[in-house]
Amino acid sequence: FTLSKVEREAAVTGSELNQKLVQIQNYPSELLRLKLVGIGKILTGILSALLAIAFLLFMMPIRLAKLMKENRQQ
Repeated sequence: FTLSKVEREAAVTGSELNQKLVQIQNYPSELLRLKLVGIGKILTGILSALLAIAFLLFMMPIRLAKLMKENRQQ
């Protein structure tokens, strides 16, 4: 904004200046929403990666036991 505060406050209701001011005031909420969605996607990715690692660690002893049992039978 390069206009003075007096000019901004003296603008008629519904004028182009006030409409631009409303758009500018709504803009930060859009940025906040985009940031929160981005953070949510990152956290979802981290959670799914951790769940995959936990699943693999849980399955490893079962596969190892199965392999040891097969080796013992041979």
